[in-house]
This record gives sequence, structure tokens and C-alpha cells, in this order.
Amino acid sequence: MRALIVEDQGMFRDLLAKVLESDFGYENIMAVGTGAEALDALTKESFDLLILDIDLPDTDGFAIAEKACRLEDPPLILGMSAYCDEYMVHRIMESSMNGFIDKSEQSVETLRAAIDTVCGGNYYFTEPVMRVRRALREDPRAFPKYLTPRECQALTLIGSGMSDEQVAEAFGVTVATAKWHRKQIMRKLGMHTSRELMVFAVQKGFVRRTGGNAVYPVS
Repeated sequence: MRALIVEDQGMFRDLLAKVLESDFGYENIMAVGTGAEALDALTKESFDLLILDIDLPDTDGFAIAEKACRLEDPPLILGMSAYCDEYMVHRIMESSMNGFIDKSEQSVETLRAAIDTVCGGNYYFTEPVMRVRRALREDPRAFPKYLTPRECQALTLIGSGMSDEQVAEAFGVTVATAKWHRKQIMRKLGMHTSRELMVFAVQKGFVRRTGGNAVYPVS
């Protein structure tokens, strides 16, 4: 059994390796701290289990999960994040992950249960994740019912305060197309100002706040 741990915090990376080794008998464990290292490892070697932190400093964790799922012999994937907001949960459920743990609320016992469940061929999602999922499914105005995947991506940029010119450059489209995306998103969400859109983006997890209250887009 081979496992790949992708986690940028060294102490937590060591904890994950210890649990896999002592509780589940893994002897072949590779632990890396960046998305670039993870992508390189997945290209060169095969793994049975991938424990993946979504919030990496250099790469979107979902992009790594997508690449892993396209492999000839894909690993089981257990995702992790300190965030469990609506946009995060939406992306989790749209991905091919076998399980997910919200790191800010769960214990080591939950981690063990998640690994055991996923490796047993079943799915494992913590209660906070399922609670948010239920709320999204029951809310007739929930954004997944109105916004396309492309519009969700655009909202991560618009919500962080980017201008139409900046969005156009990031997407590789014309300014007119970027403006059209903004208008469509505002129309579908029933909003009339960019300020409303930015507040919505923060509340739903499309952007994150820093310690200085600045916001940045989620990949």
C-alpha cells in the first residue's frame, strides 16, 4: 500500500504520516508540501491513497484531485480543508473525492474513521459538510441552481474586487465578455451593485479574507 500526503503544514503532515503508519500499516508513504511536488509525484509513481489538503499555497487542490482521477490506476482521495463554506462544499460534491474532513472542527479519531471508511471502499463526509450540502439542496435560491461553473470561477475574481479588465486578462477573454459575465451573475443573483456581489462572494466562500480584511480569490 502506497500513500501520498499533500499538506503544506509540516507538523500536520507528520501527524498524517504517523497515523497511516501506526494505525493502518502503511510502509510506503510520500509526504510533500506543495502542489507542484504532488503533481510531479503523481506523474512518476502510483498510489493507493491520496490525502490532499485543498488549500495549498501554489496550486488549487481540486486541480490535483482532477489529475489523480484521470490516472490509469487512480488512488482513493481523502480531501481536507480548514474551510467548510458553501462554495467549498459545492466543489467537493462536484469532484471525485471519496471523502472530506474539515480540519478546523474534527479530531484525530475522525481522521482515523475517514481513512478506514475510504480505504474500505465507502464515502466519508463529516457532518458539517453534509449540513452545508443539505442547505444548498433545500435552498431554492442557492447559487449552484443559477450559476454555471464558468460564472462561479468569474465570481471568485469579481468578488475579490477585480475590474472587468483584470478579469478579462485572467480568463483570456475580451473586456466585453468579462462585463457580460458580471452582468449575468448579478442578474441571476438579483443584485444591482458590485458591492453586493463582493459581500455575497465573501459570505459564500468564493473569496477569503486575510488578517488585514483584504480579500483574495479562491482558485
